[in-house]
Amino acid sequence: MKFFNLFWGLFILYFVFIHPALIYYSSDLAPDPSTQNSYTALIYLVLALFLWSVTFILFARLIYKNTYGLQRDIKRLSQEGRLIQATIDQVKSEKKLPNGFVKKEILVSFDNFSNTRIHYPLTWTDSKPHQQRYNTGQQIALRADPHLKYRPYVVPDGIETHINSKTMILYTSIWIVSILAIAAYFYYAYTSQSQGYGWRFLSLTHPLILSPVILYSLLAIFYVFFAKLISPNLSKGSGDKDMAQLLLWGKRATAEIISVQQTGTYINEQPQIRFNMNFIDSDNISHQVAIKKIVSLLDLPAVQLTKSKQILYLADNPQAIVLEEDL
Repeated sequence: MKFFNLFWGLFILYFVFIHPALIYYSSDLAPDPSTQNSYTALIYLVLALFLWSVTFILFARLIYKNTYGLQRDIKRLSQEGRLIQATIDQVKSEKKLPNGFVKKEILVSFDNFSNTRIHYPLTWTDSKPHQQRYNTGQQIALRADPHLKYRPYVVPDGIETHINSKTMILYTSIWIVSILAIAAYFYYAYTSQSQGYGWRFLSLTHPLILSPVILYSLLAIFYVFFAKLISPNLSKGSGDKDMAQLLLWGKRATAEIISVQQTGTYINEQPQIRFNMNFIDSDNISHQVAIKKIVSLLDLPAVQLTKSKQILYLADNPQAIVLEEDL
């Protein structure tokens, strides 16, 4: 997985930054500055500055959201979240960290706000492993956010959070170096291409404009393809917040599988399957629903023979469902 992420990260960096520059400087895309309109050049300069400014602002916001912002949300959740008693059903894995802490992945069960017994995996770091607080069969207290305002919506009661200083320094350094690199490229492009005509060398194909445009285009494609087309179809409500709502407020039902069909879509060479199902809610009302899910080719024969699935649904929106096995 790390190699996969590294490969695609380097590929995107090349495609966004290096490839446009190679094409631009090895072709005749650069206009003659002496023939360009000064007002058009000003528009291009403002556009380039705007695109890069937005990029670095969003980058900074992303860093904050996943560090200090997440720490703030967890602190508020531990103070304002509703107390829930849970049982540890299974300790799936344990990993001892260099500082003596133990990272645990456990499966817990608890009654959600709709009085439905939920089985849910949690991962956190045990700072006091010698106390044996998180073993199979033991009771633990959780804090859950019924209003879904604070990520990650469910945390152990009394949790303490710390920001990894090395990681924070790394992210901040990357952000600062990126700003300096782009500023240096602005300076290099101006001194090497202006020919005394200011910023008239700029065009829509210049890397100062084309690179951020490609970056935002890739982000838009990723968002549309995964967030809008793939993720919601894996199971309606499979987004982070929607999944949390189903976890905390969902009611259980047994859905009868009417038909199983391959959609023709493959993710990592694994087929996407559409389950057309019918279930009866707690008010004895029947609902027709459909879920798309990626399954292993090895599991395909068994999936096609499955007659029913356990699901969670929202009482006020029965079309919002999730397979219980996907929690």
